[in-house]
Amino acid sequence: QADDVWTLCLVIDHMIIDGLSMAVLLGEFRLLYAQLVAGRTPVLEPLPAQYVDIVAAEQRRYSGGLLDQQLAFWRKELDGLPAALQLPLDRPRPPVQTFRGDRILRALADDVSPRVRAFGRELGATPFMVLLSAFLALLHRYAAVDDLAVGTAVLNRLHPDSAGVVGFFANNIVLRGDLSGNPTVRELVARTRATCLRCMERQEVPFDRLVDALVASRETDHSPLFQVMFVLQGWARPSMDLPGAVGELFVPETRTARYDLAVDLYDTDTGLQASFEYNKDLFDAATILRLMTHYERLLRQMLDHPDARIDDLE
Repeated sequence: QADDVWTLCLVIDHMIIDGLSMAVLLGEFRLLYAQLVAGRTPVLEPLPAQYVDIVAAEQRRYSGGLLDQQLAFWRKELDGLPAALQLPLDRPRPPVQTFRGDRILRALADDVSPRVRAFGRELGATPFMVLLSAFLALLHRYAAVDDLAVGTAVLNRLHPDSAGVVGFFANNIVLRGDLSGNPTVRELVARTRATCLRCMERQEVPFDRLVDALVASRETDHSPLFQVMFVLQGWARPSMDLPGAVGELFVPETRTARYDLAVDLYDTDTGLQASFEYNKDLFDAATILRLMTHYERLLRQMLDHPDARIDDLE
């Protein structure tokens, strides 16, 4: 590259680091760089606990029967859940799940984010609960089912000293949508809120342990417990501007699909940004673009008509 352009390539296995840890790591990099440029000895504040300390504390909690208690909750919560969400596909599902994927990015209209926040405050719900309610309503309309599940990612940093620690804390949990009885928008958000609160209180169970406990036999053509992921990213990518330099953060595209469909929303200074990752062996890009349009349209309808019933919305 040019003499004044440099690239730092950082490769870390996801099994030892999560998204928030990446933000912590890059923030510390910026701090150390600034200290070195200023001619100071690079120093970081000592952490109150290391990753190994937090893991040990978690293992002690599990040894007291906490894991069995939480697994009992999840057995009851997901009892009778349909085996798979049957969305209309562009091609038949292969007998063995594939991971050939692509991603489409789209910005939602500028006014959506403040309206979602205001509506959530009115109902005592977070923006995630409102956005998830609209997504559940969309899947309900697409699949013509009242009982469905999506996965979401949680930070899972419940230890009081975990905030600044680099490690893998994140976990997946299952959120079950109840759209029976054609609820109003307000009723659906209230149901979603209740589901989120009780499930996030039991977010510690490692997802693989949950699968082992609840899935009697694994199917080869789809992921267990949920096939669609929905996440509102709760951390912002740090600025990479450095003393005397302008930095830019690049994240390479993997071109893989973890699930049939994985939606990531980012609430930025310029509004909501949506990323729809999809399995190319199941969906065409045109289908995903149409689904994204339908999601924003349905979300707007819900915000415009909070007392309307879900099936009566456009």
